Amino acid sequence: MNLIKYIGEFLIIAIVALPPFLYLYKYTLDNIDNLFVKIAIYAVYWAGTLLLSNVMPALAVLFILRDSQRRADRGIEEGSMRFFAGDKWRFSWSSFAKAAICGIFIKYAVTVVNYLFILVLQKYGVALKNQEVINEFLKSSVVSSILYFIMIVFCAPIVEEFVFRYWLYDSVLKRWTGRIISAVITSILFMAAHYNLQGSIAFFLIGMINCYLYEKYGYWAAVANHFMFNFTSAAMLVAVKIFGIPLS
Repeated sequence: MNLIKYIGEFLIIAIVALPPFLYLYKYTLDNIDNLFVKIAIYAVYWAGTLLLSNVMPALAVLFILRDSQRRADRGIEEGSMRFFAGDKWRFSWSSFAKAAICGIFIKYAVTVVNYLFILVLQKYGVALKNQEVINEFLKSSVVSSILYFIMIVFCAPIVEEFVFRYWLYDSVLKRWTGRIISAVITSILFMAAHYNLQGSIAFFLIGMINCYLYEKYGYWAAVANHFMFNFTSAAMLVAVKIFGIPLS
Protein backbone atom coordinates (compact mmCIF):
# COMPACT_ATOMS: atom_id res chain seq x y z
CA MET A 1 0.00 0.00 0.00
CA ASN A 2 2.83 2.39 0.89
CA LEU A 3 4.58 1.56 -2.39
CA ILE A 4 1.45 2.46 -4.39
CA LYS A 5 1.15 5.67 -2.38
CA TYR A 6 4.75 6.66 -3.07
CA ILE A 7 4.45 5.80 -6.77
CA GLY A 8 1.31 7.95 -6.98
CA GLU A 9 3.00 10.87 -5.25
CA PHE A 10 6.03 10.53 -7.52
CA LEU A 11 3.84 10.57 -10.64
CA ILE A 12 1.98 13.67 -9.43
CA ILE A 13 5.25 15.48 -8.71
CA ALA A 14 6.66 14.47 -12.09
CA ILE A 15 3.54 15.62 -13.97
CA VAL A 16 3.44 18.97 -12.17
CA ALA A 17 7.18 19.51 -12.55
CA LEU A 18 7.44 18.53 -16.23
CA PRO A 19 5.81 21.55 -17.97
CA PRO A 20 7.97 24.16 -16.15
CA PHE A 21 11.02 22.04 -16.92
CA LEU A 22 10.19 21.93 -20.63
CA TYR A 23 10.13 25.74 -20.76
CA LEU A 24 13.29 25.94 -18.68
CA TYR A 25 14.90 23.45 -21.06
CA LYS A 26 13.89 25.59 -24.05
CA TYR A 27 15.32 28.64 -22.32
CA THR A 28 18.68 26.94 -21.79
CA LEU A 29 18.78 25.83 -25.44
CA ASP A 30 18.22 29.41 -26.59
CA ASN A 31 20.44 31.21 -24.10
CA ILE A 32 23.15 28.91 -22.70
CA ASP A 33 25.89 27.37 -24.81
CA ASN A 34 27.89 25.55 -22.15
CA LEU A 35 26.75 21.91 -21.98
CA PHE A 36 27.97 21.40 -18.42
CA VAL A 37 26.02 24.43 -17.20
CA LYS A 38 22.89 23.06 -18.86
CA ILE A 39 23.36 19.65 -17.25
CA ALA A 40 23.96 21.28 -13.87
CA ILE A 41 20.72 23.29 -14.18
CA TYR A 42 18.74 20.18 -15.10
CA ALA A 43 20.28 18.17 -12.25
CA VAL A 44 19.57 20.90 -9.69
CA TYR A 45 16.00 21.23 -10.95
CA TRP A 46 15.10 17.56 -10.64
CA ALA A 47 17.06 16.96 -7.45
CA GLY A 48 15.37 20.00 -5.91
CA THR A 49 11.98 18.76 -7.09
CA LEU A 50 12.48 15.34 -5.51
CA LEU A 51 13.67 16.91 -2.24
CA LEU A 52 11.39 19.94 -2.01
CA SER A 53 8.40 18.96 -4.16
CA ASN A 54 6.97 22.06 -5.89
CA VAL A 55 9.55 24.63 -4.73
CA MET A 56 11.89 24.23 -7.70
CA PRO A 57 9.11 24.18 -10.34
CA ALA A 58 7.63 27.35 -8.79
CA LEU A 59 11.03 29.09 -8.94
CA ALA A 60 11.39 27.99 -12.57
CA VAL A 61 7.97 29.45 -13.42
CA LEU A 62 8.84 32.75 -11.74
CA PHE A 63 12.14 32.90 -13.61
CA ILE A 64 10.49 32.16 -16.96
CA LEU A 65 7.81 34.80 -16.44
CA ARG A 66 10.28 37.42 -15.20
CA ASP A 67 12.63 36.84 -18.13
CA SER A 68 9.74 37.11 -20.57
CA GLN A 69 8.55 40.41 -19.06
CA ARG A 70 12.11 41.76 -19.02
CA ARG A 71 12.51 40.99 -22.72
CA ALA A 72 9.14 42.56 -23.50
CA ASP A 73 9.98 45.72 -21.55
CA ARG A 74 13.23 46.04 -23.50
CA GLY A 75 11.47 45.48 -26.82
CA ILE A 76 13.20 42.16 -27.48
CA GLU A 77 10.80 40.15 -29.63
CA GLU A 78 12.88 37.06 -30.32
CA GLY A 79 13.27 34.26 -27.79
CA SER A 80 11.34 31.24 -26.63
CA MET A 81 9.56 33.01 -23.76
CA ARG A 82 8.00 35.91 -25.67
CA PHE A 83 4.48 34.46 -25.31
CA PHE A 84 4.54 35.10 -21.56
CA ALA A 85 4.52 38.85 -22.10
CA GLY A 86 1.39 41.00 -22.15
CA ASP A 87 -1.35 41.96 -19.71
CA LYS A 88 -2.41 38.36 -19.03
CA TRP A 89 0.99 37.68 -17.46
CA ARG A 90 1.89 41.05 -15.94
CA PHE A 91 1.92 41.11 -12.14
CA SER A 92 0.29 43.95 -10.18
CA TRP A 93 0.13 44.07 -6.38
CA SER A 94 -3.20 45.91 -6.39
CA SER A 95 -4.82 43.48 -8.84
CA PHE A 96 -3.41 40.52 -6.93
CA ALA A 97 -4.76 41.89 -3.63
CA LYS A 98 -8.24 42.46 -5.11
CA ALA A 99 -8.36 38.94 -6.52
CA ALA A 100 -7.13 37.50 -3.22
CA ILE A 101 -9.82 39.36 -1.26
CA CYS A 102 -12.48 38.05 -3.65
CA GLY A 103 -10.91 34.65 -3.04
CA ILE A 104 -12.05 34.80 0.60
CA PHE A 105 -15.69 34.85 -0.50
CA ILE A 106 -15.04 32.20 -3.12
CA LYS A 107 -13.42 29.98 -0.48
CA TYR A 108 -16.47 30.37 1.77
CA ALA A 109 -18.93 29.48 -1.01
CA VAL A 110 -16.87 26.52 -2.22
CA THR A 111 -16.47 25.25 1.35
CA VAL A 112 -20.24 25.32 1.92
CA VAL A 113 -20.89 23.32 -1.26
CA ASN A 114 -18.14 20.86 -0.39
CA TYR A 115 -19.53 20.45 3.14
CA LEU A 116 -22.93 19.50 1.71
CA PHE A 117 -21.15 16.92 -0.46
CA ILE A 118 -19.44 15.52 2.64
CA LEU A 119 -22.80 15.21 4.42
CA VAL A 120 -24.13 13.18 1.49
CA LEU A 121 -21.10 10.88 1.56
CA GLN A 122 -21.41 10.39 5.32
CA LYS A 123 -25.10 9.60 4.97
CA TYR A 124 -24.21 6.70 2.69
CA GLY A 125 -21.43 5.50 4.98
CA VAL A 126 -18.49 6.48 2.78
CA ALA A 127 -15.23 6.49 4.74
CA LEU A 128 -13.50 9.87 4.51
CA LYS A 129 -9.90 10.80 5.21
CA ASN A 130 -8.01 14.06 5.46
CA GLN A 131 -5.68 14.94 2.62
CA GLU A 132 -2.29 13.35 3.30
CA VAL A 133 -0.49 16.69 3.35
CA ILE A 134 -2.72 17.74 6.28
CA ASN A 135 -1.62 14.78 8.37
CA GLU A 136 2.02 15.36 7.45
CA PHE A 137 1.77 19.05 8.35
CA LEU A 138 0.24 18.35 11.76
CA LYS A 139 2.94 15.79 12.60
CA SER A 140 5.88 17.82 11.29
CA SER A 141 8.54 19.75 13.18
CA VAL A 142 8.62 23.54 13.31
CA VAL A 143 11.11 23.78 10.43
CA SER A 144 9.19 21.26 8.33
CA SER A 145 5.93 23.09 9.09
CA ILE A 146 7.39 26.34 7.77
CA LEU A 147 8.53 24.56 4.61
CA TYR A 148 5.09 22.95 4.19
CA PHE A 149 3.46 26.36 4.64
CA ILE A 150 5.66 27.88 1.92
CA MET A 151 4.98 24.99 -0.46
CA ILE A 152 1.21 25.03 0.14
CA VAL A 153 0.57 28.77 0.21
CA PHE A 154 3.12 30.20 -2.22
CA CYS A 155 4.62 27.50 -4.44
CA ALA A 156 1.52 25.41 -5.19
CA PRO A 157 -0.57 28.29 -6.64
CA ILE A 158 2.29 29.48 -8.86
CA VAL A 159 3.18 26.13 -10.39
CA GLU A 160 -0.29 24.52 -10.43
CA GLU A 161 -1.93 27.48 -12.17
CA PHE A 162 0.88 27.40 -14.72
CA VAL A 163 0.43 23.66 -15.32
CA PHE A 164 -3.35 23.29 -15.12
CA ARG A 165 -4.65 26.64 -16.30
CA TYR A 166 -1.99 27.80 -18.78
CA TRP A 167 -0.47 24.57 -20.06
CA LEU A 168 -3.29 22.02 -19.94
CA TYR A 169 -6.35 24.28 -20.24
CA ASP A 170 -5.07 27.03 -22.53
CA SER A 171 -2.21 25.55 -24.54
CA VAL A 172 -3.10 21.88 -24.92
CA LEU A 173 -6.87 21.30 -24.71
CA LYS A 174 -8.73 24.53 -25.48
CA ARG A 175 -7.82 24.65 -29.14
CA TRP A 176 -9.30 21.16 -29.64
CA THR A 177 -12.24 21.07 -27.24
CA GLY A 178 -13.24 24.69 -26.62
CA ARG A 179 -13.28 26.58 -23.33
CA ILE A 180 -16.01 24.75 -21.43
CA ILE A 181 -14.93 21.18 -22.11
CA SER A 182 -11.28 22.11 -21.58
CA ALA A 183 -12.15 23.73 -18.25
CA VAL A 184 -14.11 20.65 -17.15
CA ILE A 185 -11.36 18.21 -18.15
CA THR A 186 -8.55 20.18 -16.53
CA SER A 187 -10.61 20.73 -13.38
CA ILE A 188 -11.21 16.97 -13.12
CA LEU A 189 -7.47 16.41 -13.54
CA PHE A 190 -6.78 19.11 -10.95
CA MET A 191 -9.18 17.36 -8.57
CA ALA A 192 -7.58 13.97 -9.24
CA ALA A 193 -4.09 15.36 -8.65
CA HIS A 194 -5.10 16.08 -5.04
CA TYR A 195 -6.40 12.47 -4.69
CA ASN A 196 -8.74 13.23 -1.80
CA LEU A 197 -12.45 12.35 -1.94
CA GLN A 198 -13.35 14.57 1.00
CA GLY A 199 -12.25 17.74 -0.79
CA SER A 200 -12.92 16.64 -4.37
CA ILE A 201 -15.84 19.00 -5.03
CA ALA A 202 -13.89 21.96 -3.66
CA PHE A 203 -10.89 21.16 -5.86
CA PHE A 204 -13.09 20.76 -8.93
CA LEU A 205 -14.90 24.06 -8.31
CA ILE A 206 -11.66 25.94 -7.69
CA GLY A 207 -10.36 24.51 -10.95
CA MET A 208 -13.42 25.75 -12.86
CA ILE A 209 -13.37 29.18 -11.20
CA ASN A 210 -9.67 29.60 -11.89
CA CYS A 211 -10.16 28.76 -15.56
CA TYR A 212 -12.62 31.66 -15.68
CA LEU A 213 -10.27 33.99 -13.78
CA TYR A 214 -7.40 33.03 -16.06
CA GLU A 215 -9.46 33.82 -19.16
CA LYS A 216 -11.00 37.02 -17.81
CA TYR A 217 -8.23 38.57 -15.72
CA GLY A 218 -5.05 36.63 -16.44
CA TYR A 219 -2.69 34.16 -14.82
CA TRP A 220 -2.05 36.11 -11.61
CA ALA A 221 -5.77 36.42 -10.80
CA ALA A 222 -6.02 32.63 -10.81
CA VAL A 223 -2.86 32.43 -8.67
CA ALA A 224 -4.32 34.97 -6.21
CA ASN A 225 -7.54 32.97 -5.78
CA HIS A 226 -5.57 29.75 -5.38
CA PHE A 227 -3.26 31.50 -2.91
CA MET A 228 -6.16 32.63 -0.71
CA PHE A 229 -7.81 29.21 -0.87
CA ASN A 230 -4.60 27.56 0.34
CA PHE A 231 -3.69 30.33 2.79
CA THR A 232 -6.98 30.12 4.69
CA SER A 233 -6.64 26.34 4.89
CA ALA A 234 -3.00 26.51 6.00
CA ALA A 235 -3.76 29.21 8.58
CA MET A 236 -6.44 26.96 10.06
CA LEU A 237 -3.95 24.08 10.23
CA VAL A 238 -1.44 26.31 12.03
CA ALA A 239 -4.12 27.14 14.61
CA VAL A 240 -4.96 23.45 14.97
CA LYS A 241 -1.29 22.60 15.43
CA ILE A 242 -0.61 25.36 17.98
CA PHE A 243 -3.74 24.98 20.09
CA GLY A 244 -4.21 21.22 19.65
CA ILE A 245 -7.70 21.54 18.21
CA PRO A 246 -9.05 18.16 17.04
CA LEU A 247 -10.07 18.02 13.38
CA SER A 248 -12.69 15.33 13.79
